[in-house]
Amino acid sequence: MNAIFGVACGERVNVSFDSLWSTAADVYTQEPRGFSPGSDMSLGCIADSGAVAGIAEKNGVSIAVLSAFEKPFPGWTDGSPLDEPDKTALHLISLYEERGTKFLDEVHGQFAVAIFDNNRRRVLLAADRLEMRTLYYSIIDGALVFSSNQYLLARSLREHLGYDRSHEDFFLVYGILPPQHTFFKGVHSVKPASVLEWSVDDELKLHEIADTDPWENTLA
Repeated sequence: MNAIFGVACGERVNVSFDSLWSTAADVYTQEPRGFSPGSDMSLGCIADSGAVAGIAEKNGVSIAVLSAFEKPFPGWTDGSPLDEPDKTALHLISLYEERGTKFLDEVHGQFAVAIFDNNRRRVLLAADRLEMRTLYYSIIDGALVFSSNQYLLARSLREHLGYDRSHEDFFLVYGILPPQHTFFKGVHSVKPASVLEWSVDDELKLHEIADTDPWENTLA
């Protein structure tokens, strides 16, 4: 199993990255890897099998990726983006520096991506079009906590969360929850094919990932 996770401004609600880190180490029985681009922004990654997980840092920007990217991959020339996940993560930082919130517009495959930009004091959380990979997040009194593993997030925030029973009838009838909702109060998933932008001023924006054809103009 693999996971990416992070905390921004956790001190506002007494949610420490160390707590999230130790919870991840306990759940996955191995030590995570991580970066702290700012004193109040920390990002982690843990990987052992399954989907490819990578992490990188450059120029005050940290990124964690859980992915199965497909070619063609914008600007990628060496082998498969699956072969070296940390190199792939670093390449995505370059795309982000070039394109901003549109850095995933020509990227295809399964992915969940988190960027902590200490320069612009913002966090970007992104999920693929088919929701094969996603991120769960909670915003509590001006702090953002997220993880690709809902159990890891809920366990780390157990003092702040409760069960949301408002959608029980919906679940019993349809067998699913309404889009972007979970069984926990205040925990949501990132909308598919979108980039969720959160700033330290607690401002939230949603950017759609453009739907492009990877094979356009490639067939004779």
